[in-house]
Amino acid sequence: MARMGFFDKIKASVGIGGAKIELLSSPIVTSGAKLPVRTVVRGGKLAQTLNAVELTLEVWPEKQPPVEGKPAPGPAVTSLGKMAGSEGKAIAPGAELFFEGGLEAPLCQDLYQADPTRYAALLLSWEGDEETAWNREGPVPMTDSWESATAYVVASADIPGAIDPSAKQRIHVIPEAAGKMSRAPLMADDALTGMLEARGAERVFVSNSGDVWFAWWSRGDGRVVAYSPLQIVCSVRPDGVHRACDNERIPAPSRFPKQASESTLVHAGELDEAFALARSLVTTARAGVVMPRPIGNAVAVLTELMVVD
Repeated sequence: MARMGFFDKIKASVGIGGAKIELLSSPIVTSGAKLPVRTVVRGGKLAQTLNAVELTLEVWPEKQPPVEGKPAPGPAVTSLGKMAGSEGKAIAPGAELFFEGGLEAPLCQDLYQADPTRYAALLLSWEGDEETAWNREGPVPMTDSWESATAYVVASADIPGAIDPSAKQRIHVIPEAAGKMSRAPLMADDALTGMLEARGAERVFVSNSGDVWFAWWSRGDGRVVAYSPLQIVCSVRPDGVHRACDNERIPAPSRFPKQASESTLVHAGELDEAFALARSLVTTARAGVVMPRPIGNAVAVLTELMVVD
C-alpha cells in the first residue's frame, strides 16, 4: 500500500477526502435480545488505514426537571468492543468495507428505573384496557410517551491522522419476546389478523416517538408476539384520501414512497377507499402487510414484520 504523503496527511487530519461510516441495524429490538449490527466504511478521496470499528451503547436517562447548580446527567456508555474483521484494513479511495457484529440489547425494565409504573403499564393487561386492546374495531392510538430512557448504538472508525468518523442510531427497546422471532412472509391483512390471534395477541402499541414509527403486539403477560416498522400509506381528511409520501410531519423512513404508477396523491373517498388504495399499492410493490386497523385516521403498512415462531 502506498504511503500517505505529508500534504495528504494534512488533508486527512482536517477531514478532506476522509472515509465515512454508516451504521445499519434494526431500530427495534426486544428486551435482552441479540441485535445484529452492520457497518459500512466508505473510502474518501485518499487512501487511509482503518485500525478498527468500535461499537458502544449509550443510554441517556429519562429527562428530569433541571436542578439548579447541578449539571445535566450524561449517558451511561458501555463499550461493546471491536467489530470482527475490522482491524488493520486498508481503505482504498471510494472503496466500501462491510463489517457485521451484534450487541445484547438492554433490558427494557432497566430503562424505566425513574418510573417503573410506566414499564408495568406495558406488561399488565387488565379488564377495561380498551385503549391498547387489539381485538376490537376502531383506530389504534399513537403511544408517543411510552418510552423512558433513550438508547443509541454508536459505531466509531479509528483512522490514524484523521478526524475519526462515527455513526449513531437510536434503538427502541420493547418488552421481552414470547419466544424466538422470525421474519414473516407477505400475506393479506385478514391473514395477519388470524396469525396474531393464534399467537395470543391481546394488546397493540404504536410508537411515533422517534425517527422511525413502529408497532408491536403483546400477550396479556406483556410478552411480545410481533413487531414491525411502519410506513404510513395514506390518511383520511375531510376532502378525501391523501397519500402520505410528501407529509413532512411523518419521518421520511415512515412514509410509504410514491410509486411510479401513481399520477395523483389525493383520491375521493373515506376509510374503505383508503384501505383499498393501500392494499393496491402494497400488493403492486410487494412491500409488506397492510395493518388491518387504522392508526388514527391513517392506513399503514408493516414493512418488516417479525413474529414469534
